[in-house]
Amino acid sequence: MPTLFESKCLKSIEVDKANQYYCSIGGVLYNKDCTKLLTCPPTVQKIDIPKSVEIISERAFYGCCDLVDVIIPEGTVSIKREAFKKCGKLCFISIPDSVESVAADAFEECRLSKITILGYTVDNTKIRNLSKLNLRF
Repeated sequence: MPTLFESKCLKSIEVDKANQYYCSIGGVLYNKDCTKLLTCPPTVQKIDIPKSVEIISERAFYGCCDLVDVIIPEGTVSIKREAFKKCGKLCFISIPDSVESVAADAFEECRLSKITILGYTVDNTKIRNLSKLNLRF
């Protein structure tokens, strides 16, 4: 059974501006200072992550099966476990050179055909059919 944030009925997450711990931008949940992207509704198709985000949390985009376009900004430093797991329509992602770590299973069960990685070497990733990817360093 899906959790509340994995429900296909969830279209947007809204947080009261007076909340001390969380905020939402464009229906996506962040910590209050917007340095950590916590979760995204599964119906999102594209997202331009705010420049203030440093961490894409564990399972932040889990099950976002319609997600096709993600812009990760310069300044992001970490992509956690299963961050994009089961994003079946995500075929391309560009990772800026500010990113220092990508969890081994961050893109598990995605259909990535191209990953652009700027400024660092991918180490020990578990992306299915790695030999079919068009990697650029």
